Amino acid sequence: MFNKGQLAGLMKQAQAMQDNLKKAQEELGSIEVTGESGAGLVKVTMTCKHDVRRVTIDPSLLADDKDMLEDLVA
Repeated sequence: MFNKGQLAGLMKQAQAMQDNLKKAQEELGSIEVTGESGAGLVKVTMTCKHDVRRVTIDPSLLADDKDMLEDLVA
């Protein structure tokens, strides 16, 4: 089936794939994306690893109905 050289090569490839995956996951942590709701009245910025960095709420919403604000944030 496999000789020792082939098996060692497969193990080396598997280790390289794991290293590449770890590097890609680390890079995703530095990428930020922003989503908007309510025509930009609520904005959330987070990393591609789902870490929330910022939440911005337009001041006009703070005087409005609490339920509407909650709907826009959810």
